[in-house]
Amino acid sequence: MLSVLLIDDDDLVRVTLGDMLRSLGHRVTSPLPGGPALAAVKAGGYDVVITDFVMPGVNGSQIAKAVRAAQPKCPIIAISGGSADIPASVALSMAEAQGASATLYKPFRRAELEQALKAATQST
Repeated sequence: MLSVLLIDDDDLVRVTLGDMLRSLGHRVTSPLPGGPALAAVKAGGYDVVITDFVMPGVNGSQIAKAVRAAQPKCPIIAISGGSADIPASVALSMAEAQGASATLYKPFRRAELEQALKAATQST
């Protein structure tokens, strides 16, 4: 069982992905994006952080930097469906450049999530 910090600005994604992670046996903390998410990152204690990379306000780049400051070895899984301004491929390339252990294009399937979790946690 992993302790997962899940950050996404879309309520439906947070609920659905949180349920999916719990069904895999993981413990999930899913704060609202922005200040609450940054506070959770700074508190630390997570085995993996899953974050959307394209969010208003505090974006995935800022989350990744905060994770690296708080828990340098904590794996990050970046997720994105992109936006009107930033295609998902660009967002996820940025995530990889900032040290994401794995990336997932939204929408993704349970098997893809399991594979990303395995890859991310084996790389630490």
